[in-house]
This record gives sequence, structure tokens and C-alpha cells, in this order.
Amino acid sequence: MSKTITIDGGIYLNVGKWATPDAPHYMFFSGAAKSFDEWVVVAPHQITLGLPEGFDPRFDQIKALEQAKHDLQAKFAATITEINSRISKLQAITFEAA
Repeated sequence: MSKTITIDGGIYLNVGKWATPDAPHYMFFSGAAKSFDEWVVVAPHQITLGLPEGFDPRFDQIKALEQAKHDLQAKFAATITEINSRISKLQAITFEAA
């Protein structure tokens, strides 16, 4: 048996950087329907859907966290390499007092 959920929110129109007269950009956002930033409320809306049998979001959450960890490790390693390079260059400079 699948589980049915209902999400309250609103349909919004982008009036900012993505706004074009010939191709309006609409989105659904959950939560109280109120205009913010570059989005205006078109209408409050409610979405009802059935979750697939055996739906478990943990796998995708773990995958996203592992990717975030990998990205941070790569950024950290690149920063350490840059710092070590700067240290090496400074150590190679000779200093003679005037």
C-alpha cells in the first residue's frame, strides 16, 4: 500500500532575472503562499500525490552527503596545496639585510 501525502503551497511566477514575456517561469513552492524576492504568488495550491511503494529517501540523502563531503575534501586539498606552494616560494626567497 502506498502512502498519500498532501503538500500545501502556491504557484509562483518569476518576475526577476528568469522572467521573459514569451516564456514565463512558473514554480510550485511549499509553505504559506506569499510573494518573496523575485517571485509573486499566482495562486495558493495544494498537491496530493502517492509515494511509490517502498519509497525510502535515505539512499539519495546519503549519496548527496557523500558528494558534498567529496567536494569539500577536494576543495580542502586544493587549498592545502596552494598554501604549501606559497610557503615553499617564501622559503626559497633569500633575504639580505641592507
